[in-house]
Amino acid sequence: MISKLGYNQFTICLILVISTLSASSQDDEYYNEDYLRFENHVYHENIQTVQLNIDGNIMSAPIINLYANEKLRLSFDDLGEDHINYNYTIIHCSANWEDSELFSTEYIQGVPEDVIYENSYSRSIGQTYVHHWLVFPSDNMKIIRSGNYLIKVYEEGDSENIAITWRFMITENRLEVNGRVFPTNDSKYRFYKQELNFTIGSESYLVTNPYDDLKVTILQNGRWDNAHYDVQPTFVKGDEIEYINQRDLIFNGGNEFRYFDIKNLTLRAGYVKKYYRDSLGFHHVILEDEEKRAHKVYSSYIDINGRRYIKNDYLSQDSNVDADYAWVYFTFPQPQRITDGDVYLFGELTNWETNQQNKMIYYEEEKAYKGKLYLKQGYYNYQYVFLKDNTTEADDILLEGMHSETENDYTILVYHRQMADDYDRLIAVKTLNSVRTLQLTMPIKFGIGN
Repeated sequence: MISKLGYNQFTICLILVISTLSASSQDDEYYNEDYLRFENHVYHENIQTVQLNIDGNIMSAPIINLYANEKLRLSFDDLGEDHINYNYTIIHCSANWEDSELFSTEYIQGVPEDVIYENSYSRSIGQTYVHHWLVFPSDNMKIIRSGNYLIKVYEEGDSENIAITWRFMITENRLEVNGRVFPTNDSKYRFYKQELNFTIGSESYLVTNPYDDLKVTILQNGRWDNAHYDVQPTFVKGDEIEYINQRDLIFNGGNEFRYFDIKNLTLRAGYVKKYYRDSLGFHHVILEDEEKRAHKVYSSYIDINGRRYIKNDYLSQDSNVDADYAWVYFTFPQPQRITDGDVYLFGELTNWETNQQNKMIYYEEEKAYKGKLYLKQGYYNYQYVFLKDNTTEADDILLEGMHSETENDYTILVYHRQMADDYDRLIAVKTLNSVRTLQLTMPIKFGIGN
């Protein structure tokens, strides 16, 4: 017979076991490629080069105005042997990227899912693929509320067979946001970190309780892994809400991104050491050996903050279908393997993810990390980052260094949930640059072509 104390202990143990099994099951489910992730993610290896930008502005963030006639353009390549048709749907999310649990009829006017009709076969010499693209919101599927959204792309007729999920945002632009970026006031980090100060003007829009009703998220160069969430106001003075002198407003300055240029696969350019084609006609690009920059003096040059620019410069009419693919090989010399984590290639070329595809392998005999990626022709920015065991934020400081002079973009997202609302409205978006006035167009001076 079990005593009362023994029964209680047994019950507690049972609860702990069930909780552990449940958590383990959820973890296993997350790492299952069919698990719906509320983040930018590619679920199938045959899907490459996913891009989501404002239609007509390939270097823009996927943010449009609810009240303007703006569209987004999603595109991707399917390298599989079979021609597959794709459907898509849109999911409304909270400010923290969880399902807002709104019914689709509450944020979509029209059909809740549709077909991606547009596609073209590649004209490249080596890799064959089908280029798919979608311009939305469409007449069939209009978005009627602001906020965070996830577009979910899946194989036709099978909503569980997910191919892509990607984040985008719809803003109402109700508030004015003004601010600046500068080396942090903390003397200990003045030469390494950057700080934002900004104000939100609410004169024309009522915010009853800024401390409880507003949620502010700050992104550095469009990265979500090191985003600062739920940044609180410092002061509220009448119609002006101030965000100043806070730890949540300080970011590592980082370093300018490395780059390489494979827009023309017949020429060596932009850190390309060697180029060749194999007997099957596939391209291979070997980049120059890299070096650790953690303790080097800051060097200024213009980059595109980790992004990529898809382009075929050689006899191309449309790079979307004329650009070929190539295996690109990276070598990062390192005296010994770093034992408490792994090194990854990082940037838009890896969808800002750290996974098995972009993990570097250490070769003891060569004293170097090596990796390779299969990439479409273009101009690329990237970095080497370190991911410590049991962490989720990529560390770009250990191998790249950090400097307060580095040019970075900071995007401020302001969400508001009114008393009567059951969702987070995105009411303001502002991008500040640490060096210059933001240029979202692609000037020739970047060295990436027209």
